[in-house]
Order: sequence, then C-alpha cells, then structure tokens
Amino acid sequence: LHGRIDVESRPGQGTTFVLVLPLALTGTRGLLVRSAGQLFALPINTVERTLSLQPGDIFTVEGHDAIQYGGHPVRLVRLSEVLELPDDAPTSPKGLLAVILSVTDRLSSQQGIARQARQVAFIIDELAGEQEVVIKDLGKQLIRVAGFSGATVMGSGEVVLVLNAADLMKLTLRSGQRSILEAITPQVAHAASVERKTILVVDDSITTRTLEKNILEAAGYRVMIATDGYEALGIIRSTERPNLVVTDIVMPRMDGFELTRQIKTDSQLAELPVILVTSLDSAEDKERGIEVQADAYIVKSSFDQVNLLDTIEQLI
Repeated sequence: LHGRIDVESRPGQGTTFVLVLPLALTGTRGLLVRSAGQLFALPINTVERTLSLQPGDIFTVEGHDAIQYGGHPVRLVRLSEVLELPDDAPTSPKGLLAVILSVTDRLSSQQGIARQARQVAFIIDELAGEQEVVIKDLGKQLIRVAGFSGATVMGSGEVVLVLNAADLMKLTLRSGQRSILEAITPQVAHAASVERKTILVVDDSITTRTLEKNILEAAGYRVMIATDGYEALGIIRSTERPNLVVTDIVMPRMDGFELTRQIKTDSQLAELPVILVTSLDSAEDKERGIEVQADAYIVKSSFDQVNLLDTIEQLI
C-alpha cells in the first residue's frame, strides 16, 4: 500500500506503533465555509469552535492580531490572506465570523510521548453548513500545494477544496498580512452609534441555533435563543420583545406554525415579523406558512446566508 509504520520504544514504558496508510478516498464530516467568494470544507475534527467577534475582542500580541480563548491568546488571521486569495471586500465593523482550528502535535521527551495543541482563529465570510464529504486527493501534480488536503464534489456538482488545518497554521507564519484591528478601528465609532436590533432564533437543533446565531451576531444583531415555540412565546411575552423571529417548524411542544399563528393573532404582537426557516419544502407546507401569516419562508436545503440577511433587513 506504500504506507509506513513508525515504531517508538521506551524501556519500562512500552512501545508505540503508528501505521500510516495512504487512501485515495476518505470520508469525514466537514464544515463548509466561504472566504473571498469561494467555498471550502474544513474537517470537523479540526474545528475547535466557531464564534462571532466584535472589534473589542481583538488585541495585539507581538505585532499580530489575537483573541482570548480558553484563557490564552490565539492568533487571528484572515483565511483569504493565508490562502493568498484576492479579497477586496471591506471588513465589517459590526462583527466578524471566525473559526478556531486546533491541531494536536505528538512530542517526544524523556518522560514519554506528550501531546500539545496548537490553535489559530481564521476570519471567514460565511458559515455555509455542515455535511458528510468524501475527500479525493489532489494527485501528484498538486501534492505540493500547501493548505489543501484534497477536494470533494457537492451534490450540486460544485468542486470544493478541503483545507488542511496543519498546513494553514504553517502558512500563518508568513509576514505581510494586514492587521484586522487596524482595518476596522476607523469604522468602530460609526458602527457603535447604530441601534442594534434584536432577533429571536427558535430551533430545537443546537447546530442550527449556533449557526444562525453566529451569522446574525456577525451581521451586528443581538440574538436571543429558544429551543421550541412554547419557550419562544414565553420570552416574547415576558421579557424584552425582539424585533424579529427566525423559527424552525418541526419542534417539540409547540411547532413553528403554531408559534407564528399565536404571534399573528395577538393584537399586541401581530406586527412582529416571523421568518420560517425549515427543511419542509412541500407546497402544502408553504401554503400553511401563508395561512399562519408568516412574513417569509426559507427552505434549509437552499439556505443562503445573504438571502437570510437581506430578508431580515427588508422586514426590520
């Protein structure tokens, strides 16, 4: 198979065998991200966390942008710059989307084999979802292209490059990268004067809630969370009323249709915009959305971050 076996033996401690087998095809779960207009996949086992950043979260350490995570500073860079992609889009002062990648190194010492984690945060433009991907290697011609471990083909036929976290971290050591903090500082004062709208996200899936929360916070919105329609209705009626509701349909206790109906039939809440974001795409479901007076209906299979944000902007 043209693989290799690494053997390391220490008296009184034992022997470690590491088998490295080259595979033409491998499968993994991938986080889809967009940067400089291009779609990439990150193996989910290298993703430590996705998060929304505000300008005040960024500081400088030894001349480099960084954020605080896990009690220590983590280097912050633009993914587009690391990959040397042209990206003329201005950095938003409202908020930034970042994904923290983590790679564990094996270190040998007199005490045995230790493991040390390296982390770097990468600024991205968009979180595009999470799904199973089959990775094909790039072939001998592109084996020396740093930053990539292979490619995968989406259901739409689009070819998406799969990023290599360890390579990306090595590429961050190159000099000449623009400071994110310097780019957004002149815009912070203006952004601070803009009133922040509040959006209530309702979904029983923690993955979907986190994805939508990160997207909305990066766009400058305050976000409240509910796990079903019953909890959402309680929040709306007992605490600060949001400016808009983004809700799933299929949820326990009270689904999105009933939540929307209750909002729209309440004279004090009827003007509150409701967007249904759901995997239900039948004509009957869409007709029911109209019946309960939902302001917009977005199908998850064709979910697009820009479309969601544009819809929200039109409604509030």
